[in-house]
Amino acid sequence: MLKTTLVRSAIIVTLTLSAFGFPNSESNDEKVVAGLDTEYQAAVQRNDAATMDRILADDFVLVTGRGNVYTQGESS
Repeated sequence: MLKTTLVRSAIIVTLTLSAFGFPNSESNDEKVVAGLDTEYQAAVQRNDAATMDRILADDFVLVTGRGNVYTQGESS
């Protein structure tokens, strides 16, 4: 009974938030990632190491199609 009530409550909250136009967190996340990707690609074209460093995580690892591995601290 409690589980059913919780599920119904969750559905009502979700529908209410959607009705009032609150942004879907998934679509917002997609926009943030897309924006970071665009900013990163522009930084690569400009050879802007400071912007790339700001965007990349400290534990970033790039594995190329040829199997070469680069960490954030290494230059390619």
